[in-house]
Amino acid sequence: MPANAYLAFDRTMRTVERWLATQHVPDYGAGAEAVRERLAQRIVELALPPFLRSWPTRDCGTATGAIDRGPVHVRAESGHTRLGPACFARLLLEFGAHWGLAFAAIVKGFFARARTPPPVTLLFGVGDEGLFQRGSDSRFVEFCKNGPLRPLSQASRIVAQAATRAGTVSDARVSYARRPLLELARIVPLTAVGRLGLLARHLLAPLTFVAAVMRRPLLALLAPDLAVGHIARELHRRGFIEAVVITNTMYTSQPLWMRELARETGTLHMVWYSQNTIPFVYARDGVVADIPHNRHIRVNHHWVWTEGYRAYLEKLGIGRSVHVVGPILWYLPSREAVSGDGIQIAVFDVTPMNEAYAQKLGLIDNYYSAKNMFSFIRGVIALKAALETTLGRPVRVLLKHKRGYGAVHDAGYIDFIAQQSRPGGPLTLVPPDDDMYSMIAASALSIVAPYSSPAHVSAHLGIPAIFFDAPRMLDESFERGPLLDFASGEEALINKATRALAGSAVVAR
Repeated sequence: MPANAYLAFDRTMRTVERWLATQHVPDYGAGAEAVRERLAQRIVELALPPFLRSWPTRDCGTATGAIDRGPVHVRAESGHTRLGPACFARLLLEFGAHWGLAFAAIVKGFFARARTPPPVTLLFGVGDEGLFQRGSDSRFVEFCKNGPLRPLSQASRIVAQAATRAGTVSDARVSYARRPLLELARIVPLTAVGRLGLLARHLLAPLTFVAAVMRRPLLALLAPDLAVGHIARELHRRGFIEAVVITNTMYTSQPLWMRELARETGTLHMVWYSQNTIPFVYARDGVVADIPHNRHIRVNHHWVWTEGYRAYLEKLGIGRSVHVVGPILWYLPSREAVSGDGIQIAVFDVTPMNEAYAQKLGLIDNYYSAKNMFSFIRGVIALKAALETTLGRPVRVLLKHKRGYGAVHDAGYIDFIAQQSRPGGPLTLVPPDDDMYSMIAASALSIVAPYSSPAHVSAHLGIPAIFFDAPRMLDESFERGPLLDFASGEEALINKATRALAGSAVVAR
């Protein structure tokens, strides 16, 4: 079971942390403790997937907790950790790649158009679907200016990470780059002498890195950090970095330069754009666990949706400054709902990965498998038919995926949704970038795959929501609320949805 595997892995990692505490490491400007914490985080990041992949074949009665597959190898008794040869070579290449990109950014700065930017807030981890909607970033920019996230609303200027700039830019104070830190290094108004000094430090970085890993090979885990850390330090020293905002996309990794900034300025923020980050509790064993990465997160401030999630971060020991601001969708609530005829139900699934990709990630008993999501959709279709019979009125079911399809998603499920959402079919498929607020506000009820975040949007808007556990596998471990309910199986869904709709003003019209 996933929870058992997480607990076993975390026990091994605590042994590793005790071993790391005995090791002498350079402070790299962030402090020796921060370096050890970052090494532990990197070990978790690299070791967990192969550990999970091997878990189903482990003899739990005799397993020692050793990690002997994958990039890093750990001795169970001592926690001593070493890198596999292939991993070590790959990290050297990774350092070279990051260093080369940074070199190009510094050199391009000699020829960049002169500009004097105010301090810049660097934003990492917002998906392109959150930045651009139908060719424009205006919705995202409005959220930054007027939304509840103070580090963005108070930012002098923002450079946001984007894989591709997929539309027009509506405000000159917001720009986009694949690598925001390196983009800042390119555009900052350094004098020729200042830029030459930065280039000189950058040319020395490979020598420092090679010397460090020759003495202690495990420091190669810091390759991406050490390739650019000196650049971040210099930009911060000159006052060009106002704040750094990351999202929970980066829950596995906060580089050393971010930790150094956090220690010195207290301006490292993590925005949790999803509440669905707590492992399921399965009915067949009831074991409770946390994702092993989470207790290694190091930021100054968290921005979350609910008081319950604040309490969860505090329980993990990483919630010293948590700001509860309601749903974070990267756009502001609509001013009015657009409703159609009849009764409307909003449905939110989780598009399943294909089995090969799930195994690569080490997902054990993947709840969001194609099999379970087929059951979820079939249950929703059965609910539509039952409600139409009971209420004597048409029921419109809107289905919204979190994001568009990709190569990692299950092709059979995609085909099934296409069939069910054809004209005259039981489902109406809504584009992923459509306004969730207006969709839910115009609905009488939301049906949500456990424990996906749209249910909290629904409750926030005063619309009842039901977490639908179609395969009847889960214990009820969601954050309770007067408008949140749970249905285990199709029969329970029909009964609870019928009761929820009984007093709905939308149904009564």
